[in-house]
Amino acid sequence: AAEEKRRWVRLTKVCNNNCLFCLDKENQDGKIISFEQIIKDLKRGRKEGAKRVVLSGGEPTLHPQILEIIKEARKLGYNHIQMISNGRMLAYDDFAKKLKEVGLDEITLSLHGHQKDAFEKMTGVKGSYNQALQGILNTLKNNFIVSVDIVINKINYKTLKDTLNFFIKLGVFEFDLLWLVPFGSAWENRAKLFINSLLKSKNYLDAAFELAQ
Repeated sequence: AAEEKRRWVRLTKVCNNNCLFCLDKENQDGKIISFEQIIKDLKRGRKEGAKRVVLSGGEPTLHPQILEIIKEARKLGYNHIQMISNGRMLAYDDFAKKLKEVGLDEITLSLHGHQKDAFEKMTGVKGSYNQALQGILNTLKNNFIVSVDIVINKINYKTLKDTLNFFIKLGVFEFDLLWLVPFGSAWENRAKLFINSLLKSKNYLDAAFELAQ
């Protein structure tokens, strides 16, 4: 799988979260990419030899034709379809089921903590925690391949190991631990996000990394 060529396809330039560290904020103009443009992008990927496709945004679940897009990707010959999402729309069980039925294989969820207050401080949206938690439960229930992305920052680094264990107990065993990139919203909110001393954070990070053993 690691050797198979991937095509990244953006579905939207809009998101229902307002994350403090969003790297794509400057591109979020509220637009939905047209179905026709997305299909052209998918076809181009196949012509260039891509066998796997990654659907992203913004938040891709906000595209009104996402089910049709996944169907078309499968018809075009992609053997593995992945989506990157914040998980909130997946709280609707019928929607999660339909995504599976039309051919979605894998979901990478951006979930940056397991404690409600800290989670919603990072996403900037009240109610996002309960929706995202139900979303991950629905993805697991519907037998998707599930991984979790976590952006490490001042708000969550002390509880990183606990967060990993929380998701492991739910049934997730693949994680991407991401460091802050100092531009966009992350730079604007640097006082809230940047860890002042990497030395102080070392023990917390080491404890999390030990889980990989």
